[in-house]
Amino acid sequence: AIGYRVYGAFGYGLRQVASVCLAIGDAADSPRPDRCRAGVARNPSMTTAGRRGGGARPRVGLREDIGRLRPLLLVLPIPYIRGRYRSFPLDDVRSEVTAKVAAGVREIVLIAQDTGRWGADFEEPSTLAALVGTLAEEHPGTWFRVMYLQPEGLTDEYLEAVAAHANVCDYFDIPLQHVDAGILRAMNRTGSRDEFEALLARVRRRIPDATLRTTLIAGFPGETDDQFEDLCAFVEDAGFDYVGVFPYSREEGTRAFDLPGQVDDDEKADRAQRLRDVADAVCAARVAERIGRELDVLVEGREEDGQLFGRAMCQAPEVDGVTYLEAGEVGQVVRVTIGDTLLYEMEGA
Repeated sequence: AIGYRVYGAFGYGLRQVASVCLAIGDAADSPRPDRCRAGVARNPSMTTAGRRGGGARPRVGLREDIGRLRPLLLVLPIPYIRGRYRSFPLDDVRSEVTAKVAAGVREIVLIAQDTGRWGADFEEPSTLAALVGTLAEEHPGTWFRVMYLQPEGLTDEYLEAVAAHANVCDYFDIPLQHVDAGILRAMNRTGSRDEFEALLARVRRRIPDATLRTTLIAGFPGETDDQFEDLCAFVEDAGFDYVGVFPYSREEGTRAFDLPGQVDDDEKADRAQRLRDVADAVCAARVAERIGRELDVLVEGREEDGQLFGRAMCQAPEVDGVTYLEAGEVGQVVRVTIGDTLLYEMEGA
């Protein structure tokens, strides 16, 4: 089902005023999470290394609860979920958002198991673009961010909705998983490297400053050396801002468990690390390109040592690093110039 449910605030204490995650998707007969499950982001590309304060600050994980209906079912330890998509009514969505904004929330993250399919099951079908446009116009002082948007959900209508509203983040989280057509078919997905490159080009033509994130899986059953090298080459060429990398995890009860060509555990780990290294090199360079730019930053809180931090529109909660600040109050949006970066973190003054 495509639905809508408040299931967690990002962070603890003062951070709760700034951003909440609103689920707009699950299966009709699946249990809906009451909150995001706690946990530090798994991808080493998105650790807290290098931060002031001497350690990871408390987090509430986002990516633990996403992607259940799509082919991640084949590769991650997520229960097999059956059931048709079911959209939560627009009026319910609007009411919940209005309540959160009235409570002081400054950013709302919309997410589903296939976010782009919201509204398709209505008697009079609607679209994610219509939903986002409506919310953005009703709450012009609130940021809206859409996560977990499958490639087919990146319609021209949606791109126009993002481009037309300054408070909708120019941020596209597109879980590609792989780029080899054969591997994607084995995952019960569609697409190819050529198709994905054309998709990214279309996004950038309409929104030149778009922030692009994806997730990829290394070591899926049957993945050859050549297919893996092509995946690495794609990451080098595509210019993503953020890439999450996971080794394939063989789990009983998934459709991929009995596929031939299972990759050795050590080889899976090695491929995942190599792909992370490629991604880090590309993404860190992309983040560094923001030096000198002026960005709006939503103030979220302080590190253990008192250092103030927040996030720009190009940084999703919990996974993309933070921006360190010299001044501001929690819940404020401040305009800063990016003076320096360290991997995924930025400094603004």
